[in-house]
Amino acid sequence: SEHRESMALIGLVVLTAILLFSFQAAIFGAGNHPTFLANIFDVTALMTTTGILHNDNVGSGVPLTLAWMLAIGGATTYSTAGGITLHRLGTMLEQSINQARQSVFPHAVLANVKIGGQSLDARNVKAVWSYFFLFILSLSVALLAFSALGYSFADAFSLAVGSLNSIASLVELGLAGDSEHSRQ
Repeated sequence: SEHRESMALIGLVVLTAILLFSFQAAIFGAGNHPTFLANIFDVTALMTTTGILHNDNVGSGVPLTLAWMLAIGGATTYSTAGGITLHRLGTMLEQSINQARQSVFPHAVLANVKIGGQSLDARNVKAVWSYFFLFILSLSVALLAFSALGYSFADAFSLAVGSLNSIASLVELGLAGDSEHSRQ
């Protein structure tokens, strides 16, 4: 059970790569899209914030909106990945489900939030939510700053996410869009 989060990350990477590969095959047809292994590499690189591309000439096969989501989500607790991390996302989800149950059954005595078999106290749950709101606030301030510099929304958001999570490919993507027609 100590490797549950790592197994969840591997499962999420594989599932995302399968869905992405299926979507690309349906849209682009046979042979005109990245391979399944290239998608696994790209999804893993975004989630672990290495930002390395499988082929610099081709770029990432991951659509920009999905790339943002993967980068913001991050990876596992003990990785160097930026983002919110799967542990914090799991904690927020469990606590939200517990709160919804409490509102449906107001007099019920519900168990504490448990992640990986360990019960989290209110202080830890509060710290997770505080980190989440601080992350979103930092992302918003960075987005506003890059927008004020004249970048389009997509470029400013790529720069904000890439700079907060240290993902060079998203930063380069935002800077590459820095042309006269992408400025507002």
